[in-house]
Amino acid sequence: MKDSSLVDIIAGMVSGVATVCAVNPVDVIRTRYYNQPYDNGVGRLYKSGWDALAVILKNEGTGGLYKGVFAHWLRLGPHFTLTFLL
Repeated sequence: MKDSSLVDIIAGMVSGVATVCAVNPVDVIRTRYYNQPYDNGVGRLYKSGWDALAVILKNEGTGGLYKGVFAHWLRLGPHFTLTFLL
C-alpha cells in the first residue's frame, strides 16, 4: 500500500483495537483488586490479582474482563491514530 493519511488512520484505529484487547483484561483485574474494600490491609473480595481473575471469570465469564472496552478504545484509538499521522 502506498503511504497515505487514510492508511495511517486505519493503522492507528486497528492497533488501538489490538492493544485494548490485550490490555483491558489486565486493567479490569487491577482496578477491581485495588478498589476493593480493605480491613487491616487485607482485601475483603480478592486475595490477589489471580484470585480476582478467578472470581471475575466465575461470576461474569470472559465478558467481565472486557467491561469498558469501548471507552478504553475511544481513548486509545485516536491516540494511536495521531501517533501514526504525526
